Amino acid sequence: MNVWRRGPLHNNPYARTAFRVARVAREVVRHRTLVQYIGRTRRIVSADPRAHTIGGTPVTDPELNNAVAILEDPTQRIMEELLEHATEKLPLERVHKLTRGVAEAMAMQDVERLRERNLETFQSWAKNLVRQFLDNAHTPSPSFGAFETEPIPPFGR
Repeated sequence: MNVWRRGPLHNNPYARTAFRVARVAREVVRHRTLVQYIGRTRRIVSADPRAHTIGGTPVTDPELNNAVAILEDPTQRIMEELLEHATEKLPLERVHKLTRGVAEAMAMQDVERLRERNLETFQSWAKNLVRQFLDNAHTPSPSFGAFETEPIPPFGR
């Protein structure tokens, strides 16, 4: 199925997916959680029609009903998942491991001895650790991720 045939060509199909219309993360797979998110979105849309907009256009009830039908049908949901990006996680495991190690080392130390020392050296150490992590962090390719949802010039602003 060609995603550009879902509607008029001047509407970007990547910008208005069923996940965005229903305000559901792509990773939500449990039916109960899905129903809770959709119910919350229905209450928001019914309370104020302008409260939930995508690209400046408010989400309507029929559009929300269509999104629910897509998300509850496994075949259509798979097609919709191809249009929606997965939530990106930052590679912070190494930093968390280092901070746990520092916390454990500080817990073993005598608290009175720590109060006597100047802790400003830890601040510079922490700044250097963060700077080193950010310099060595693997950056995502601009070909993937949020840049991909940006409309190309004939359809963009």
